Amino acid sequence: MRRSWVALAQNSIGGLKAGGGRELHTYLNGKKISGNPAAVEFKAHDEIAPVHGPAGQKAKVPSSYNWQMGE
Repeated sequence: MRRSWVALAQNSIGGLKAGGGRELHTYLNGKKISGNPAAVEFKAHDEIAPVHGPAGQKAKVPSSYNWQMGE
């Protein structure tokens, strides 16, 4: 499993910020969430997908992952 640690806020992830024609959307288990994703209380095997890109761009976001036994 790969783990990454970056600052996560409502309008930024690490150095990527919303604005200037760019948007940041966050998905939890395939569903778009609003508000600050850093405030979400995660459960085991939750999938978070922060998506940063041009305004109006559609992203294909997975809703699940096939976890192996013991992960």
